[in-house]
Amino acid sequence: TPGLGVFLTTSSRHTPHVFERVLARVHALPETAVFLKLEYARIPIVDISQRLKIQKYGSDQRHFYHITARYGYSEHKIHPLDILELAAKEHGIP
Repeated sequence: TPGLGVFLTTSSRHTPHVFERVLARVHALPETAVFLKLEYARIPIVDISQRLKIQKYGSDQRHFYHITARYGYSEHKIHPLDILELAAKEHGIP
């Protein structure tokens, strides 16, 4: 299906359970799927250049990304939309 699906995850190795459940119920994949993991670093603030770790999977027609967003322990304003905008700007993710 056209569009973007964002699925929060705690794993860097497996697909999120919610993604598997959506797939089983809807029987369709989004054109672009992002598996988003939030991770806290042992420093107060993570530099923006070190914020995202991105792995790309899939093909030219289907885009799958695993994004790990790192934040310091003193950073409290964490918004998934901000993470997606940074990924689009810095890494060209649709």
